[in-house]
Amino acid sequence: MAGTKKKVNVIEDFRKLDEKQLVTKIADLRKELVEQHRANKAGELPSTAVIGKIRKDIAKASTVLSEKFQASSEAQKEQKK
Repeated sequence: MAGTKKKVNVIEDFRKLDEKQLVTKIADLRKELVEQHRANKAGELPSTAVIGKIRKDIAKASTVLSEKFQASSEAQKEQKK
């Protein structure tokens, strides 16, 4: 299968980051989303699909952050027992 593109798995990339890096990544994505909305309102955005992609990436990163937080909370509960 020559010429096939490797599928980028964003969730795996987010899972490789620690909690602090994820919070920073979410903040960066939100800033980028605001910029894309501004560009869309100004008529400078050729395709609005990028806005949906950024929103989905924010949701994915938030989900991974939530999973990590829940896992660390459960680990702390186990240590207290």
